[in-house]
Amino acid sequence: MSMSGTRRSDHSPNSSLALKLSSAPAMQERCSQLHLTRKARPTLRRYAHVVDVEPLEDRWVGRDLPVLITVARLLEADDIVQSSDVAAAVNLPERQVVLALTNLSQRYLSVEDASSFDGRDVYVTGIRAAGLEAAGRWPTPETAADRLLAAISRLADAEPADSPRRPRLIAVRDGLLAAGRDVLVEVAGSVITGKIPL
Repeated sequence: MSMSGTRRSDHSPNSSLALKLSSAPAMQERCSQLHLTRKARPTLRRYAHVVDVEPLEDRWVGRDLPVLITVARLLEADDIVQSSDVAAAVNLPERQVVLALTNLSQRYLSVEDASSFDGRDVYVTGIRAAGLEAAGRWPTPETAADRLLAAISRLADAEPADSPRRPRLIAVRDGLLAAGRDVLVEVAGSVITGKIPL
């Protein structure tokens, strides 16, 4: 009788309820894990093909730089440059020009948004110092150094073979190259800004 009573107490409704309550958090956690796993499967399948990511196509040389140079030229005549004017001048689709102007607004141009229900659009109100340098309107120490070397080389090439100036020009060019590009760029920057490095 006592043994059967013990068995009944082990399988009483209260003990079963206690067992269910004690295992409820674990069951909920497991269900949550299964739900998240199932929810994540479509996302994993969607992006499984981009594990090996290829570099994006360069947009600077073929699109953004020509747009910047065109804008710099157009701003000489107008205070505001529309994207449609740039597209016509550079012979690119207007959407590509809008994308280029948006990129250039991060560093080179002052750009305002003109988007409407008809689509995305921007216009240019000015060009920054970095834009003037990149477009060639203002020199940079790097471009000034390159131009100096190119000018000396052209002068040397233009001299007759028996000219006493030719070897001197070549010696100057070679001396600048031997000093290192960093030194040449620093000197060119000092010439541009008028500030002699200490």
